[in-house]
Amino acid sequence: MELTTALSSSPTAEAIASLTTRLGSQALGASSSVLWTHDDAGDLRLLAAHGVPDEALAPLRYFARDADVPGDEVLPLVCEGKTLGVISFRAGPRHAFASEERTFLTAVATRCAEALARARLYEDARRAERRLTTVLWWTTTRTLQSCWRTRSPARATRCEPRQTDRARCSS
Repeated sequence: MELTTALSSSPTAEAIASLTTRLGSQALGASSSVLWTHDDAGDLRLLAAHGVPDEALAPLRYFARDADVPGDEVLPLVCEGKTLGVISFRAGPRHAFASEERTFLTAVATRCAEALARARLYEDARRAERRLTTVLWWTTTRTLQSCWRTRSPARATRCEPRQTDRARCSS
């Protein structure tokens, strides 16, 4: 399945949502699809849409937690028992979705939810890496500044890395 392959190489939630709405709609011949994710308050925020004119996106950007979202087939994005968002497909004027198509849409929603969960983990790891880099930079800076304050710049050529607050510098 093209979608599964594409989702496995998408590192961001935005890329995952865009791929899911586009490829899901194309595979079924759906007229449009929209994907929302839950924000910290549990409300739905628009993440991606396919087949929806730009001027029609404004009323779709936000839905309260318990609001009904538009669509012929609306599926929750659930991974490990946690609902991450909702995806909606419109069949358009052609017909309602058949049973086999709904089964396919459920598989699409499942793969999308798994990919979104991975993207969140990836983003959490990137955030932790940035925090660690910042802490290390500040710790190193403080250590070096302590070296320079302890000795005159002419004599402070080496600093013991194990001592942070009262670094001993020797020439």
